[in-house]
Amino acid sequence: MFKELIPNLTQTLRQADWTREMYEELIIGWFRQGMKPEGKLYYDDFIAKIQRGEKISLPDYNNMFLGFDQNSGIKGLENLKGLEDKPILALLNHTNNNGPLGGGWKIVTLSYHVYKTAGNKIRPMHGYDPTACHDLFRERLHKSVNSILIRDPVSSRSGSSSLIQALKNRDSMCLYPEGGFGPRDSNLRKGMSNAGKLIRMCLARDYSLVTVSFRFKNDTFFATFDRIEHEEIPKLERTDKNKIDQDVVDCAMARIARHLPPDHQGYYKHSLTGSCIL
Repeated sequence: MFKELIPNLTQTLRQADWTREMYEELIIGWFRQGMKPEGKLYYDDFIAKIQRGEKISLPDYNNMFLGFDQNSGIKGLENLKGLEDKPILALLNHTNNNGPLGGGWKIVTLSYHVYKTAGNKIRPMHGYDPTACHDLFRERLHKSVNSILIRDPVSSRSGSSSLIQALKNRDSMCLYPEGGFGPRDSNLRKGMSNAGKLIRMCLARDYSLVTVSFRFKNDTFFATFDRIEHEEIPKLERTDKNKIDQDVVDCAMARIARHLPPDHQGYYKHSLTGSCIL
């Protein structure tokens, strides 16, 4: 019940500056309760560095999840081989707060395996959601992990400029094509056409596309890594660019769905042989 109350309280509490410190401690404690005893020391160090504004590398904090099964459900790491020194766009699915860190384990797990296998450091993309628990740390987390703000109601321009600079730098990045959180289940939702546009922008810059299909069940992290080769993305001759972008993101989402159980495939359950060559 406490977990369900958090989003409803967020708007009210964050409007008053004097409540911020209290609210931060509340969220920190809530996340900490979800950790195993073996990982709490690493979690405490992670939070302390964020609060001090220090730079941190997410692959260094995989030990936060000691006590969870981080190995038996990981598949497809061979698809990361050969990506050394190449920019990566990783596309992953939401699990709607399932698992430690309110679902934030996925970004750390992704960062750890990509860095361990290919040596690339992933920059997470994130938007602004005043009803989300993790948004409390938006400013601090953004600075500490060097994430890319892509959606900001105060200045949409600032988000796009960060993304454009990351593309110019050929930084490796990760994105949730579904956008923000939807209903509180783990079924895939329809990917956003804007995500398809970003995929096409990355393809034009010779990025490698990696999909990761995530699940969390019985204290086990499930992640299947896959690759989409450039020739698998549909080359569509249409005047409607929004339709092209939607077809492209649907291609990526169908690949994510392919590695999820049928009851998690959601919108893409009957689209596994869509535009992509699967």
